[in-house]
Amino acid sequence: MKRHRNFTHTFVIRIALLLSACPVWGQIDTPVQDFSNLSAGSSRYWTDVPIFPDTEELGTDIGKVHPGYHRMEIRRYLSDSKPAKIFSYFRNQMVHYQWTLHSSHEMNGRYYTAWKKNGGDPMVWIKIRETRYNRSLIEIIRVEGRR
Repeated sequence: MKRHRNFTHTFVIRIALLLSACPVWGQIDTPVQDFSNLSAGSSRYWTDVPIFPDTEELGTDIGKVHPGYHRMEIRRYLSDSKPAKIFSYFRNQMVHYQWTLHSSHEMNGRYYTAWKKNGGDPMVWIKIRETRYNRSLIEIIRVEGRR
């Protein structure tokens, strides 16, 4: 029993540390900015991150810069597909865009994957969860410009 309790305690601490090191989950109320006037050379145009088919784009946001990077951009999408299906799509497709899986897990119906290129610059976090309206919210957070 003691061994089980220690394992559970250690597991919970590791998950808490992992989540605390990542951009904030699900801040759907964050104001969305219009970036339609950006040039094609900006980070607005991601050609190396697939987008799940049949999604509705909610918007793009420039977030608080993640420690160790110069730029952070967040994109949010809604889908009528289940989170597990979307999670599987990204797990299968990201490698075709030369991304390496850094970490991945599912907890309480929320899915999380982290991907990296070039030793961690850029990095992408993909977070998927079901909303109270039975739609899936997909957040793709990209950081670039390692300091």
